[in-house]
Amino acid sequence: MKTIFLISFLLVFSLSIKAQWTWQNPIPQGNFLSAVHFPNANTGYAIGLAGTIIKTSNGGNSWSVLYSGSSVKLFSIYFTNENTGFVVGDGGTILKTTNGGYTWNKIVNYSWNNLKSVFFTSDNIGYAVGEEGTILRTINGGTSWSALPHWTLETLYSVYFPDANTGYAVGDGGIILKSNNGGTGWSVIYDSGYTGAIFKSTYFTDANTGYVVGSNGTIMKTSNGGSNWISLPSGTDHFLQSVNFSDVNTGYVVGGDSQGYGFILKTINGGTSWSITSGVPVYGDFLNLNSVYFANENIGFAVGRAGTILKTIDGGANWSNLRNGPINTLSSICFTDTYTGYAVGSEGIIMKTLNGGTNWDTLSSGINIDLLSVCFTDSNTGYAVGYSGTIIKTSNAGATWTILNSSYGQYNSVYFTDNNTGYVVSGTISTGGIKKTINGGATWYNVNAGSNPALKSIFFTDLLTGYVVGYNGTILKTIDGGENWSALSSGTTDNLNSVYFTDAYTGYAVGNSSKILKTTNGGITWNKISGVYTYNYSVFFTDSNSGYIVGSEGKFQKTTDGGNTWNALSSGTANYVYSIYFTDTFNGYIVGEYGTILKTGNSGGYVNINDSESSKSLFSLYPNPAHDKITLINKDVPRGEILISIFSIQGEKQIHQKFYNQEQLAIDVSILKAGIYLVKIQTMSGIVSTKLIIQ
Repeated sequence: MKTIFLISFLLVFSLSIKAQWTWQNPIPQGNFLSAVHFPNANTGYAIGLAGTIIKTSNGGNSWSVLYSGSSVKLFSIYFTNENTGFVVGDGGTILKTTNGGYTWNKIVNYSWNNLKSVFFTSDNIGYAVGEEGTILRTINGGTSWSALPHWTLETLYSVYFPDANTGYAVGDGGIILKSNNGGTGWSVIYDSGYTGAIFKSTYFTDANTGYVVGSNGTIMKTSNGGSNWISLPSGTDHFLQSVNFSDVNTGYVVGGDSQGYGFILKTINGGTSWSITSGVPVYGDFLNLNSVYFANENIGFAVGRAGTILKTIDGGANWSNLRNGPINTLSSICFTDTYTGYAVGSEGIIMKTLNGGTNWDTLSSGINIDLLSVCFTDSNTGYAVGYSGTIIKTSNAGATWTILNSSYGQYNSVYFTDNNTGYVVSGTISTGGIKKTINGGATWYNVNAGSNPALKSIFFTDLLTGYVVGYNGTILKTIDGGENWSALSSGTTDNLNSVYFTDAYTGYAVGNSSKILKTTNGGITWNKISGVYTYNYSVFFTDSNSGYIVGSEGKFQKTTDGGNTWNALSSGTANYVYSIYFTDTFNGYIVGEYGTILKTGNSGGYVNINDSESSKSLFSLYPNPAHDKITLINKDVPRGEILISIFSIQGEKQIHQKFYNQEQLAIDVSILKAGIYLVKIQTMSGIVSTKLIIQ
C-alpha cells in the first residue's frame, strides 16, 4: 500500500511541477527577457523573469517554453556546448542543464546574493558575479561553487574572460575589476568616481581590446588589456544594457530610452563611431532591449521587455520581431461558453477566441480609448467600458461595436443581471458613482449611491441584491436592484479592487496591501484573511470552496477551503495581471499587462505540493538530500512569527517549529525516516513549500 501511495505521490508531484499556466498571447511568451545566448546559429536560449527559459532549434523561427523549476528573476545564461548550460538569477540561483535545456537542476552554492552574470572559460571552469561584489567560481563544471574574497561591495552586472587567465567584471559606481590569474585574485583597474554610474555589460574581442557600456549612453574602450580606457561617442544619453561584437570591428549595443522603447546601435570601425541601425521594426513596436548576441557575422538576436525577440540575418541591416501578438495591456476577460471568450484593454483593443484560447483574434472596437471591463449577457450581446465615460455594445458577438455613451469620467466595471438591466461603476480616486440601464444600454441614469471615492468593481447575487467595492475600503450594497445603495463597514481603508460572491451570503473582496476580505452574512461583517503580500486585482470562484486571486507581479493565489487559507502558486509570469475567469472547474484564464493571456487546464495547480512563492522571501534549504539536520536561509527576514512544518507523503505532520525574526533556521530532522517530505514555511507574507529528501 505504501508503495502504491508513493507512486501516486510522485505522479502528482511530477504533474504539479510542470507548467500550470501556458502562454496564449503573446507567443512564445510575454515575460521580460534579460539575456540571450546561442551556442550555434540554430540553437539558442533566452531567459528572464518568473523563471523563464525559452529555446529555439531552428534559428529563432519557433520557440518552446522550457520548465526551469524556478520562478525567480533569471539574468544570465551561458552554454559551454550544445547540451550543457548554466543560468543564474535572484537568491543565488544557479541552474544547470546537461540535455539541452529540457531539464534543469538547481545547484546549491550557499550564497543568496542575486547573481547577474555567468561565464565559462572551459567545460569545467566558470564564474558568476552579482550583488555585494559577489564572485563565485567553479572548477568542476558547476557541480560546486566557491565564493572568492570580495574586492568591492558594489553590484557586479557582467563578467567576461577573453582567455583562461584574464577576466573582467563591471558594475555599480562605474567600476571595472580585472583578474590575471584565472579569477583567484582581482583588482579595481577603473573607478568612475561617480556613485550614480552603472557599467552594465562588458565584451572583449581579443586579449587587449574590450568594451564596457552602461548608464547615460556610456561606451568605453580599452586597447591595452584595461590599463587605459577611453570614452567613445555613443550619440545617446540613454541607458545601454548589453554589448556584443561579431568581429573585431563590427559591434552592437542595445538599450532603452526614457519612454521605455528599445534601440540598437552599431559600429563598423571598432567603436570609433556608432549609429542607430536602420531596418529596426517601427518605433514603439518593441520595448527596452536588454541583451544582444551574434551567432556569426550575419545572424544576431536581441531580447527585451514583454518577450521581445528581434532577429537579423544581414548583419543588423534589418531586424524582424519574432514575438507574435499584440502587447496592449488587457484589463478584463470573460467567456460566453467553454470556447468563446473576450478580453479588452488599452487603446480600445478587443480580442476574441473561438477555441478556448488556442487562437486569439483582434476585433475592431472602433475606438482608441482604454477599456477596463467587459461583460456579455448572451452569446451575441456584450458591453465594454473604460476611460472618457466610454460604453460600447455589440449585438453580433463582437463583429461590430456601437458607442452607447462617451463623456467625462472613467468607467471601471460593468455588470448585467439580465439582457436589459445593467450597471457601470466609475471614479478616479476621490469621486465615484453608479449608473444603471433598464433598456439594454440605450439610456443610462445615475442611481442613489451617496458620496464615494472611486468605485472599482460590481457584482450581483440576484436581480435585486448587489455589491460594489472601491477606494478607501468602500463597500456598498443594494437590495432594490441598484436604485439605492448603503455603505457597509469593511474594516479597512485600503483600496478594494474586486468583489465576488459564491452565494447570497458568502462573498469576497480583494485589494491593495494583500487585502482579502470575506463575509458569510451578506456583507454585514467582513473578516480579514491572510494572503501573499501583493496588490490583489481580481477574485473569482468556481464553487463554494475553490477560489482564485491575481495581482501585481503575476501573483496568483488559490484556496480550496472557501477562502480560509490561500496558497501562492506560480502563474508563470511576472507581469501585472488584472483579471481572472474560469469557464469550469479546470479551465481558467488570466490577462494583464503587455498583452498577457495565460490559460490553465488543471485549476491553476496543486496547492498541497506545488512549490509556492512568497513576494517577500526567498528561502533556500540545504542540504537536500539531508540526513540529520537542515538549514533554511531567508535573504529578507520576515517580520514576526515563522512556522515550519514538515509533512510525510501521507500528509502526516512530522515536525512543527516556531521561529521569530530569524534569517537562518536550523531544524533537527534526525527523527525522520528515509523518504520524501514536504516542508511548509508560513510567514506574514504567505506560505512557501518545497520538497525535502531524507537519506
